[in-house]
Amino acid sequence: MKTLAIIIGKLLAFAGSLVGKGSATPGAIALKICPDLGEHLVLPKIKIAITGSSGKGSTSALVAGSLKKLGYRVAHNNEGSNMKAGILTMLIKSCSLSGRVKVDVVVAEL
Repeated sequence: MKTLAIIIGKLLAFAGSLVGKGSATPGAIALKICPDLGEHLVLPKIKIAITGSSGKGSTSALVAGSLKKLGYRVAHNNEGSNMKAGILTMLIKSCSLSGRVKVDVVVAEL
């Protein structure tokens, strides 16, 4: 079910990117297919979580942009979808069909 959820999530993320929508929907649908999908993904060693009541978007964009300029491959939820489905969408976009997230760093606004 994990691979099917990733494929469907990737297809929905691609379709959403064509129309400028769908930052959380791919992750939400993937969770319907495989409720524990997040537990099956292999994340990189470096994970940065940005939390707070205000300034998360600006701070996470600054951190992700700085890391990219230093040459790191970065997954970042720059759409601002910072709940479980949105974070999962970000990870699905960056992972292989086997579930390995193919970046050096994950920067998540939570």
